[in-house]
Parts: sequence; structure tokens; C-alpha cells
Amino acid sequence: MWIDSLYIDAGDPSSDLDSDETRADMGAYPFQQIQNTMELNYGPNLISFHSIPKDNSLNNVLSSLSGSAYTIIGEGTASTNINGNWVGSLSNIEPSKGYWLKMSQPGTLTITGIPIQPNQEYDLHYGNNLISYPFNVPSPITSVVPDLYEGYFMTFIGEGVASTQIQPGFWVGSLTELQKNKGYWVKVNQAVNFNFEQP
Repeated sequence: MWIDSLYIDAGDPSSDLDSDETRADMGAYPFQQIQNTMELNYGPNLISFHSIPKDNSLNNVLSSLSGSAYTIIGEGTASTNINGNWVGSLSNIEPSKGYWLKMSQPGTLTITGIPIQPNQEYDLHYGNNLISYPFNVPSPITSVVPDLYEGYFMTFIGEGVASTQIQPGFWVGSLTELQKNKGYWVKVNQAVNFNFEQP
């Protein structure tokens, strides 16, 4: 869930105040918007969003693709592009989620928005969860999953890559590092709420 106080004008000295004239909940200083680009292949792409605009509707977030994106699938939800409008149960992009985005041709997705914050919470249920990776630098799984929770994770599966934890802190497989703008299926052996550790 996005908080309006994140989207404030750095030129207005009172813009970091809530409606009750107190400091914004997320801190006294505004987060700066960045431009983020993704090169997408024909067919399905397993992605997440390193930055998301305040208007996180599909029509806005995917507008730079000019209709070449035709289906987006999240965990238990999906939408299809019909004549330029997204129709289905998935209507907004969420920072903690991963998505399968199907393309009718290769394209470049360009987004200007607020980066996912390092304290982004991930509320995982038992079994498989489709999640984002919040950082703009790659990192091994064991470096960003907190030690306290790493034992709950069984597998990370990306697009064409995967890794399994065969003993505490020891991962094997073709997935060596989590990457910016990529989505991942993670399997956990019990429900867990956690934050990634910043690499």
C-alpha cells in the first residue's frame, strides 16, 4: 500500500507534513522518483518492479509498451489487455509481488516512480509465493534473506533458473543471484513475515 506522503514536492518546505501538520510517516525527507527500464522478450517474462508510480494501475504502469503486453498474471490473479484496457482481477501493481507479463513482441518498459523501499514487508504463506526483489543490485539469496528466516525458505525459482537450500545457508542450482526487476517463486515451509536485508 502506498502512502501519499511519499509523493511530495521537494520544493515545498511544508510538503513533508501529514494532514495533521506532523512529519510524514515515512520520514522527514521525500523519496526521489527514478526512471526504470526493463527489456522484455517475446512471450512470458517473470518480472517485478524496482520502482512504481503513485498511479500504480496497469493502464498507467504498462503504458509505454503500446499494446505489446497482452496478459499479466500474478499469484492467483490475472488481467488481459482488450483494446487498450486491462480487464480482469488484477488491476494494480504491488511492490512486494512478482508477475508474469506476456508480450506479443519484444519491448522496453519505461517507468518513472518511487523505488521499492528497503523496509518493504513480505507476508508469505505456506507453500509457493510469487514475490519481487526490491533492490537495484544483484545479490546471492543467503546475503539478503535474514538468517533468522532463511531456514523457512526451500526454493527460489526465477525465469529459467532455480536454487534449492539443501542445508542451512547452502543453496545449490542455476540461480546464483537475485536480480533487479525480476520476479521469483519462493517456497516456504511455514508462513513468515520478513524484510530482505539490503545488500
